[in-house]
Amino acid sequence: MEKAVGEQRIVDECEATHEGWISPRQAELTAQGWTRRFTTPTMRCDEFVQVYQSLGFEVLLEPVVPDLSREECQGCQVLDCLVLKTIYTRPEK
Repeated sequence: MEKAVGEQRIVDECEATHEGWISPRQAELTAQGWTRRFTTPTMRCDEFVQVYQSLGFEVLLEPVVPDLSREECQGCQVLDCLVLKTIYTRPEK
């Protein structure tokens, strides 16, 4: 959420952390040709892996990495790490 203050824009820290921020791991994967698709509950991962593989993609499942810099976000983020995975794909070599 943005708030205009003079000519500056203040962006809510939690939103800035998640929207448009690229982790070092994501940058590394992008450099290796991986495309971040989406984050999904782990119980659905097999289904999406099969679909992407049938379309000719390699699939990589990465754990969700919490941003524990905000105390009020820690509980949910730790829970997210246990039940979510991020799916990356790239064309098969």
